[in-house]
Parts: sequence; C-alpha cells; structure tokens
Amino acid sequence: WMSRASDSLTAFPNICSVKDGVLTNRKWTYTNSKVAEPGINSIASSASGKIWGINHNYCLVSFDIKNQKLTLSKPVINEASNIVNQVNGLVIDEEHIFWISSPFGLTKYNNHTGKSINLKSSLPGAHPLTLRQDPARKEILWIGSNASGLIMFNKATLKATHYTTRDGLPNNTIYGIIPDNQGNLWCSSNKGIFSFHPVTKTVRSYTTRDGLPVDEFNRSYFMEMPDGTIAFGGTNGYTVFNPKDLSGDNYAPQTALTSIRVNNTQPAPGSALALLDNQINNITRIELRYDQNFLSFEFAGLEFNVPEKLRYRYRLKGIDKSWVLSGTDNRATYTSIPPGEYTFLANTANT
Repeated sequence: WMSRASDSLTAFPNICSVKDGVLTNRKWTYTNSKVAEPGINSIASSASGKIWGINHNYCLVSFDIKNQKLTLSKPVINEASNIVNQVNGLVIDEEHIFWISSPFGLTKYNNHTGKSINLKSSLPGAHPLTLRQDPARKEILWIGSNASGLIMFNKATLKATHYTTRDGLPNNTIYGIIPDNQGNLWCSSNKGIFSFHPVTKTVRSYTTRDGLPVDEFNRSYFMEMPDGTIAFGGTNGYTVFNPKDLSGDNYAPQTALTSIRVNNTQPAPGSALALLDNQINNITRIELRYDQNFLSFEFAGLEFNVPEKLRYRYRLKGIDKSWVLSGTDNRATYTSIPPGEYTFLANTANT
C-alpha cells in the first residue's frame, strides 16, 4: 500500500521483491466527501485490518479493505490550520492510540475519545522525521529526527533518550527506521545507512566507501518487504538489501595512547612528562603530585583504511562507573581528581 502527495490511496498487489517494470495499481477516492481533498502523507495499518492515514489538511483517513471504502474524518492536529502538512510518521499501537510526528512535534491521538495531545515539550528542540514502534517493547517508540539523533521515547513515562554521533551514530539526521529479525534498527541518514542495536548499543555504518550508490537519503522513502528485504530511497534511486546477507567487519583495531597532558599544559622539552609522551605505550604506571590532578588523555585507533568510521569509548577506573561512549572524539579530560590509584582504559570500534 502506498500514499502519495498528489492523490489518495494506491494499492500495488503482490510486491514481494523489487523488479524492473511497470507496477499495476488501483486508486481509491473518498466515499463521504465530494470536495477534492489533498493527498495522504503517512499511512499505517491497525489490528482491525483497516489502513489509516493523515492527509494534507491533517485530517484522519481510513480505508476498509473488506468494504473497499475510503473515509475522511476530522483533523487530528488542531494547531495546523494554516501550516503546510508535513506529517511524516504514523504509528497505531495495541490500544488504538495514534502517534503522529509532524513539525509540531509528537502528537498523541485517542481515536476512542477523539482527543489530541501535543507532546512537543517531551522532545525539546527535536523535529521528528519518522516514527517506528519497537517490535519487542510496546511502550517504546523510536523517533528519527532532524539533527537531534535517534530518539527512544517511552510512551508510558513520556521520557526521551537521545542517541547521537556521541554514541557512535554517523549522523544526527535520521530519515527512516526499519527493524530487522535480529533486533537491530536499520536507519537512513545524511551519511549513509546504519544499524543500531537497542540493547548492546552497537552501531554499524555503511557509506559509498562500502558500496552504497549515495550517502544522502530522504524522508518518507523507505519500505520493508515480506522476506525481510529493506529499501531506502536516496538522492539517486533506492538502495535495496537484506540484513541477513550482510556480514559486519569484526576487526577490532588496536588502541594506542598518543598523549597525556597534566594540568592542561604542554610538557617542557626534556622534562619527565615530555619523555613520557615519547614512550607512552611502553609505560604501565606513572606517579603524580596531589596538585597534578587535571589530566587529559588522547588516543587513536590503529586503522588506516577508513579512519572516519572509528568510534571510541574510555573509562578511568575509580572515577567512571561505566564506559564513556565518545563517538569520534578521541580525547578524555578529568579535573580535580582526588588522590588515589586509577587505571585508564580506551577501546576502538570499527563501525
């Protein structure tokens, strides 16, 4: 099923794979409106078997597959009376609550009561571009945003958790989200396609250097097929793949310390700290005075083929309770460290 901005609902039967050629189709128009209505931006199916959508006037549209009737209802986003429609995400959950993403943020619409609630305050500064229900956790929505990263939104608590380039994502603009059968979320962005595992937080990214035709993708242009094949639309056509056919790069680059700075100063030539920098990876222990408690570490992954895909994490045992995911940032800074013994660790991942 496909919605188009220029007209209404269109069916393309028996699409199980992408093939060259002309698609046969059939279009429906509204049965309860004589007025020419604009096209439909987003569609979703419900447990009842109906297909629902939001048109350019922010009106709810329903299609009964059994009776073959397309019905127009009232607007579900009241703030939108004079704004061009940019609804780009629609999810219908088990309780028949409609979750809608638009320039007004996230809207919760109860189809039983007819009431809409705008949840923009729960996503401050975020402009949602797409929505997806978490297949394993009914309380979780995944939101792709414009420049605010991948957002995990809890429908029960209305709390949002942002994952960005600091967490290893290649880009903070997310156009499409599709889950696979291995628990990954596949996302299209302005810097290629990437997979994100919600439990392990593992990211694997793919760009033109890995064989993609383009790195820049577009919102609303993505779909999944019954066999698990995924298609993402970009600036030069569609990229089509099946996640089960992809093998990740399991090579873990070695990590080398490249510099230690004490109290934010460059060590004087010939000093002990200057000599330390020259032999840094051969030294396992250093002792500092109590007032030398402002430390900066720099480190690098020893990967020279695609260094821009390296992601880092670090931890100062005794200070950090868990690993700090720093994305592409290969520096760690600590201030006012109390006297004691500490161990610094750094790892590199090739995404």
